[in-house]
Amino acid sequence: MELRTVRYFVAVADAGSVSAATKIVHITQPSLSRQLHQLESELGLKLLASRDGRLQLTAAGLRFLPTARSLVAAADNAKNAAEAIRKGPLDTIHIAAPTVTLTDVLAPFIAGLGPGDPVPTVSALDPKHGCDALEHGADLVLTTVVPPQRFSHQWVARLPILAYVPAAHALAAKEYVCVSQLVAHHLLLSPTGTYTRTALDAVVTAQGVDYSSTREFTSGQIAQAVAAAGHGVAVVSDDSRFELVGVPISVPATASETQRSTLAIDLFAAWQPEHHAAAALERLVATLGGYVVHRYGSNVLPDPAAE
Repeated sequence: MELRTVRYFVAVADAGSVSAATKIVHITQPSLSRQLHQLESELGLKLLASRDGRLQLTAAGLRFLPTARSLVAAADNAKNAAEAIRKGPLDTIHIAAPTVTLTDVLAPFIAGLGPGDPVPTVSALDPKHGCDALEHGADLVLTTVVPPQRFSHQWVARLPILAYVPAAHALAAKEYVCVSQLVAHHLLLSPTGTYTRTALDAVVTAQGVDYSSTREFTSGQIAQAVAAAGHGVAVVSDDSRFELVGVPISVPATASETQRSTLAIDLFAAWQPEHHAAAALERLVATLGGYVVHRYGSNVLPDPAAE
């Protein structure tokens, strides 16, 4: 059963005749009659009958008419709702992001939004699934992994991974710490497989060195708390807590680079290209990028040539 034929039936019931209904639905009388017969055949009901030269609803037609009206009204409401979504503002948004990003970047950003901005719903991003969250209800994903090509995305920032120590610690006065020097300390690290740990492990392996001693923490804030208590060096991407000093971790230049860089993770924003509010999402991401630069400085800006 097609909605179109149901709409034709309602038009005939309202107009009182097939000929009058043709002016409403804008099809010829033979075509309209054929469509009505098709509807009756599909339903197994006789909906209309000619009596004394006038078209009238049968008993079945009278009982079916309220249901037909409801179907047509529901379809019209759905069409109007879709139109409103397409043309209207982005009033709500579901954002998925890593826990540290939620705490240190997204929460302060949301706090600065105004009444005219979308109301956010946020959820922690599972590192194992990444942008898959976009296929399970999220409007926008913030991730440290380059999004697959099927998604629209922007490179938001390059956020540093720092070695956090108390001000009295020997590393606190250094401009940066080399990986070979860092691994000599007792390190308070994120678990294996996390974004920051993967980045650090890759550099340690590339340098051909080994950790002297480590302890893992699922929370970067707890790692910093333990460092503040004097029990090691916290290597995390979180914002500084407990008045700790964050020391950049030096990464030796590669053959294609002209100068030494520091350890960092990239933050990307991704969304479905066919999202009804894709343009609004892109503008929001641009605003987020500006906020990150304002909060952390221009040194977090990504290098467009490296994307």
